[in-house]
Amino acid sequence: MRPPRDALGATRVTALNQYGSRPTEQRYLRETKREPLNGLALIFAQNTLSYDVTFRRRELRAKRRTLTPFKQAAHTSAVSQHLFNSALVSGGYLAAYAAIDGELDLWSFIARHPRIALPVVESTKHMSFRAYRFGDRLKINRFGIPEPIDGRRVDAMKLSAVLTPLVGFDDNGTRIGMGGGYYDLHFARRRRPLLIGVGHELQHVKHIPQREKDVPLDAVVTESGWYYFSRRAEKLK
Repeated sequence: MRPPRDALGATRVTALNQYGSRPTEQRYLRETKREPLNGLALIFAQNTLSYDVTFRRRELRAKRRTLTPFKQAAHTSAVSQHLFNSALVSGGYLAAYAAIDGELDLWSFIARHPRIALPVVESTKHMSFRAYRFGDRLKINRFGIPEPIDGRRVDAMKLSAVLTPLVGFDDNGTRIGMGGGYYDLHFARRRRPLLIGVGHELQHVKHIPQREKDVPLDAVVTESGWYYFSRRAEKLK
């Protein structure tokens, strides 16, 4: 017999949407005093959560594309200034990215920073970082993203920080990316460099449901300034 709708996870989905954090299951059970949900209910909840994130990603990408070239340029200038005014310029290698699809463009910052590394997609779900100096040769990968050809490999764990592109971020540092999962998988270890999201202020939303695989950001910088989500990000000030 088919279980009733509530048993398929309706209450669990409510809990996920309300709390949206890693210990959701434990918090949900503790605060509602319910029994653990069966496997079917959890699968339903996980699929619903993935759908919510996919819908939000599509919505935020469309919103980002409404920015005019003038606005994009103004935001790029403001963010570059925020970055150069931070402690990032005095550290070691800093990972940046080559912007696509309306992401905030960092080329002006990259051109002036002496120790930049850019990501290289090696295979499905795996990437590495290579040193890059402005003007070095680049190739276009299968996602349409420029990658360095000749730069030496830079150990990701020795980077001072990683500037990550984003589609959206919330008040807790939860990030929505393009959906490939490269950054989350690569930096899933407990010890990792500072992860700093870079985006437009219109990509800031109040809440994004956090999935188990999501790695939270330490900070985000937009044209409006900095958001700090971890204690270690305080050293950026």
